[in-house]
Amino acid sequence: MPPSSSSRRRRPAADPPILPPAAAAEEEETRDWAELPLDAISAILHKLDHVDILMGAGQVCRSWRGAARDEPELWRRIDMLGHAELFNQLNLHGMAQEAVRRSAGRCEAFWGEYAGDHDFLLYLGDQAPSLKSLRLISCYNFFDEGLTEAIVKFPLLEELELSLCANVGESGVFGVVGNACPQLKRFRFSKNVFYDFEASGYDRDDEALGIASMRELRSLQLFGNCLTNKGLTAILDNCLHLESLDIRHCFNVNMDETLRAKCAKISTLRPPHDSTDDYDFQVQEPVWADSDPWSGDSMGYGSDYELDSEDYDDYCDPSRYLDGVYEDDLDEEDRMILRGMRALMNLVTYSLFATPKLPIIPARPRLGRNPPTAKETRDWAELPLDAISSILHKLDHVDILTGAGQVCRSWRGAARDEPELWRRIDMLGHAQLFNKLNLHGMAQAAVRRSAGRCEAFWGECAGDDGFLLYLGDQAPSLKSLHLISCKDVSDEGFTEAIQKFPLLEDLELSLCPYVGESGVFRVVGKACPQLKRFRLNRDGFYYLDSRDYDMDEDALGIATMRGLRSLQLSGNRVTNKGLDAILDNCRHLESLDIRRCFNVKMNGTLRAKCARISSLRLPHEPN
Repeated sequence: MPPSSSSRRRRPAADPPILPPAAAAEEEETRDWAELPLDAISAILHKLDHVDILMGAGQVCRSWRGAARDEPELWRRIDMLGHAELFNQLNLHGMAQEAVRRSAGRCEAFWGEYAGDHDFLLYLGDQAPSLKSLRLISCYNFFDEGLTEAIVKFPLLEELELSLCANVGESGVFGVVGNACPQLKRFRFSKNVFYDFEASGYDRDDEALGIASMRELRSLQLFGNCLTNKGLTAILDNCLHLESLDIRHCFNVNMDETLRAKCAKISTLRPPHDSTDDYDFQVQEPVWADSDPWSGDSMGYGSDYELDSEDYDDYCDPSRYLDGVYEDDLDEEDRMILRGMRALMNLVTYSLFATPKLPIIPARPRLGRNPPTAKETRDWAELPLDAISSILHKLDHVDILTGAGQVCRSWRGAARDEPELWRRIDMLGHAQLFNKLNLHGMAQAAVRRSAGRCEAFWGECAGDDGFLLYLGDQAPSLKSLHLISCKDVSDEGFTEAIQKFPLLEDLELSLCPYVGESGVFRVVGKACPQLKRFRLNRDGFYYLDSRDYDMDEDALGIATMRGLRSLQLSGNRVTNKGLDAILDNCRHLESLDIRRCFNVKMNGTLRAKCARISSLRLPHEPN
């Protein structure tokens, strides 16, 4: 008799055969992502952010690296927005240049946030002759001169954005844009705060009159601009194709009947007092001429895109140098090697095996698990030279000299024989090693490896008079020099060395107590005619009531640096006399920081002279 249906339902199913572990592993379906077809890899990469591709996904394995490197179409429209937090951790300017290089001349759009300086713009102009869209947000490392030189290389440009780019807008630069880019249809030049200053000699409509030469504009945003009715009238009279106009927070514009009639043809109009709820950036309260704009509360310089990482207090914070990663029972050499190797292996593992936004790639194994099988192990000495170089470019130069650059022969060769790795040398953040390692000698070794191509040296407790003279002989093209807590540098040594840097654009001498007298800054002003940024910060303000001491000696020397755009003098003894001299002679100043300069009294005369300064930090402002 056949069994009933109920009995069949209750009958237990036969257990599957038990396979040995090896057989089970063989039967389990596995996938080798390196064997994905090229079109599948390309489809995945096209959905990712370009910074993520450069940092992770494009380094998974040889086939993925090839797809990320050799497909120009992937880089036709480059988007590097949304990575402001990486500015001090990665060379975003260099990554932007690499992205453009991979486009093989086909780049039509570049959007960058904190990613784009003077050199990059010139490179972009040479490599992207068909560029149609250029958006730069919070890019503080290029100026009117750089934009003027580069923009003439983009004759096909249709869209331009320069939002929160504080160092661009004068010297008739927008008139140059109008002439160089006859097809420009969309322009955005937005700020995060409106300033109502009544300074003689400052033309509020300088920018607007330049924009009026962009006759084919369809869309224009000038958020927080100081233009008046005169400038807006010029734009409306010359840009006859305008369809969208955003002048929110342009409070010098009075929408009278004449302007309303001219704006009648604009289909999308955002007048000065319109809502800012949909504005992309954080909006600061406007600063009015009849209010007290000099208090710390009203000078709202912070924004979603503002970097505070270079603030003065960083140099006095001992926690900056404590990371708690060293074992107490190791000597200093072993600790340094351990630190370099940890940084190296974390970066290698992340770059080659993990891509946070790409879930199909296996995550890196956690420490403490069983060691990988022979099939999974990797001999780092066999990595191709370009992969080793890519890893070393992401590491600290002190770590390279003491750890990562000593892994094996191939790694030592890559660290020693590639001058490009040492073009911009960063030795900040190692002050705690000053009494345990010869940082001066390490700095000299780093410069020697640059083979004469060094353009930037940043050293903390790493640099004495002898090193500066060596740097002068070996780095004739130096553009940036940051010396922090370099107590072995004297006025005499610095004066002799600085004359060897005629191309210098950026100079910092923070917490260097033996530099600043004997007219040394007059020598700097004469020797470095291209200097644009200078920082001279002290660790505290000391009041001296002595007739034998000229409290304005530093300032009168700085006044000879006529090309300055940015100046920081935190904790200086400068008085109104010295600040007057600086403001009268440094006519291009756009950023001025005189916090803790308590001898300065901000009277009406100084306030009027400071009206043209777009970023101003006053003596009593908090840090």
